[in-house]
Amino acid sequence: MLGNHINRDTRHLSITSYIKETISDYHAHSLNMSTAAIFVSNPRGLQIILKDEEGEELKQFINKSKMSIIAHSSYVAFLWTKEKTKEATYLKFVLKELAVCKEYNISGLVIHLPKEGILKQKYIQKIMYKLINAIVAINASTTTTLPIIYLETPAIIPMYANYDTADKLSRLFHIIHKLGGGIGSNLFGLCIDTAHIWTSGNDISTYDGAKRWFTELMDAPYIPHDKIIIHLNDSERELGHGPDKHASLTKGKIWEKYQTRGQLKTSGLFFIMEFAKKYNIPLILERRNKEMLAYDYIVVNKLQQLL
Repeated sequence: MLGNHINRDTRHLSITSYIKETISDYHAHSLNMSTAAIFVSNPRGLQIILKDEEGEELKQFINKSKMSIIAHSSYVAFLWTKEKTKEATYLKFVLKELAVCKEYNISGLVIHLPKEGILKQKYIQKIMYKLINAIVAINASTTTTLPIIYLETPAIIPMYANYDTADKLSRLFHIIHKLGGGIGSNLFGLCIDTAHIWTSGNDISTYDGAKRWFTELMDAPYIPHDKIIIHLNDSERELGHGPDKHASLTKGKIWEKYQTRGQLKTSGLFFIMEFAKKYNIPLILERRNKEMLAYDYIVVNKLQQLL
């Protein structure tokens, strides 16, 4: 399952129109798009932007195409804030985003994890507990399935990384399991950003390196193995360095050594493609620049021919 994060532009088309344009771009490169990511809210504010006719158009498209659409939460609604006065506001807004996703058949909502570790910071556990309780309450009051909340690995340098390995992520989801009394864990998934875990010092450049990281993840307990998505990004930064900046596949520091088909077959990128195909995991390309995306399509084409 491959797709893009869909970006709006100054033409102000409906989000469904932008999705259809991207599908056409895929077809022009002999690729199929079966998933996509969108914003249902202003990424830099606390306003819902997917409303009424536009939402209904998207819902009809999803129902007809069976495409998996996943939303990304607003960057402003940072749940893990230390500002007590904003905590309730942000939680309320994320639940509002979740309600919009449910209304228009959007299958999930991505939320960035905090820099701080949940094991060390009690205030993060308290916020997670409030989030789980709120979602469990909503789930109990409806007969339809709620969208999955995907917790995304943050781009944090190794010294401060708390969610970048199988062991750390297993502990996170174990806490979610306990806080939700075994129920909450069914409502959460994991979003892995390849550029972010690279920033955190995990070398996934080689086939064996990526295989080791993802195999440990799938072997770890409490990880929601059936609820994983991957943001497939190269990085302009060296291993273990930030700030996060995405690059086209094989144009960044992760996979720049792998250009030919023969080289690609030994890359971590190829393993991730194999892994995603085996477990039917959505892969999302996060690039705004169309030239960068066009290069991604060429690389993905090479990789798919090797599968």
